Amino acid sequence: MTSRYVLHSLGGIGKTQIALEYSYRHRNEFDIVYWLRADNYNILLTSYFEIYCNPSMRAVMNIDLSDETDHEMIAARIKSWFDNCQHINWLLIFDNADELERVTLNQNETVVKKISNFIPKGQNGCVVVTSRSRAAKGQLAPKGEEVPVMNNEDAVLLLFKSSCAPSSQVEQAEQLVKILGRLPLAIEQAGSYIRETGISIEKYQNLFKSYESELLAKGSLSSNEYYHETVATTWNISIEALKEKTYLHMAYYVSLHSWMEKRSKEIYFMTHVSLLTGRKSIQLSWM
Repeated sequence: MTSRYVLHSLGGIGKTQIALEYSYRHRNEFDIVYWLRADNYNILLTSYFEIYCNPSMRAVMNIDLSDETDHEMIAARIKSWFDNCQHINWLLIFDNADELERVTLNQNETVVKKISNFIPKGQNGCVVVTSRSRAAKGQLAPKGEEVPVMNNEDAVLLLFKSSCAPSSQVEQAEQLVKILGRLPLAIEQAGSYIRETGISIEKYQNLFKSYESELLAKGSLSSNEYYHETVATTWNISIEALKEKTYLHMAYYVSLHSWMEKRSKEIYFMTHVSLLTGRKSIQLSWM
């Protein structure tokens, strides 16, 4: 039975980074390592289709689906290959598996389409799932754990590392990470802004509060909404700063950010698929 494990928590805690680190550290233990976007049922089908579109993977799988246009059927065939392949060790990471099922109507009948139907269980494989849903543990994998929020000491260290602020601002740093809920994503965004603008941690804290007050005016927030608003506030501060620059700079920043977001996993996790039939290796592009 394949080893399957779920990392679940609110967004911005660091689930994806943990999965990335695990992939990197253990990449030499697997012949195939692939990253699939699994935000919902349709996106997962697209991820499987992209696996098939990869010439290197088609060569390894040795299957021909050129006459098949149904992504659901293609995904089922690819999943079946991982279930049954022999002598090839693989690791699949299903990232952001938040919407575990999708309910649709087909000829007046309710159809429930579940992501769990496309999680391989082959003997030679390992599966890592990241999700905001507690139910992912049980539905997508038998084992898992909730990723805890960073402790105060680590959160402060992350802020100083990302902001390059003077160590004399410890008290202000502790106050800011507390306000940010010790969320790594929010802390990194805040740190980047502090580093780029050269403002103090205290000034950023005041800036954050001024933006946050607009959000809090809407009413009380649930824990999940608090996460979204916290990260959104740090992001909005950065966007507002960009508005002070020329449109050229703005376009360049957005294009660069989009490119980095798309290529980051490929940069960190380019690896090789070792073909057992010979010495040749195939380099895979990450999705």
